[in-house]
Amino acid sequence: MKKAKKQETFLFNYWRDYWQNTGSKSWLSLLGKPPLEEPISMKVARGYTQAVRAQEYSPENLLIHLSNQLKQIDQIRDRENTLFGRIYNKMAGDNPRIVTLDGTVIQQLYDTAEQTPPIIIERQKLYEIDHAELRELYKQASKVISPIS
Repeated sequence: MKKAKKQETFLFNYWRDYWQNTGSKSWLSLLGKPPLEEPISMKVARGYTQAVRAQEYSPENLLIHLSNQLKQIDQIRDRENTLFGRIYNKMAGDNPRIVTLDGTVIQQLYDTAEQTPPIIIERQKLYEIDHAELRELYKQASKVISPIS
């Protein structure tokens, strides 16, 4: 498991490039006001993302979230069997072996499975975890949460 690369969305890149490249051509500078450093919408979006990453799941919702992640990785792995699927995965940036999760989910998963993580987990960071390791932890956590199924 390792820390994920900084994920930037298309919208984030668009706004960053827009505000960096607007110089004297901006209508704000025509009015005599300096252009803003960063739009307020990006500040709000960044704060919302950090707040969502810090939320903890109930044990049942944790299993639901992880099962959805595993279903997505299964679809990626199925696409990997064909040439066009591999091209699609490459263009979309999907890796058939790696799942990206935030630290809160990983820490909760290890706590639920009653194991210690191999590295120190920071809750606000994103981590890449191998799908086989995630499946094993998911099975252990599901046995602890619902021992009947």
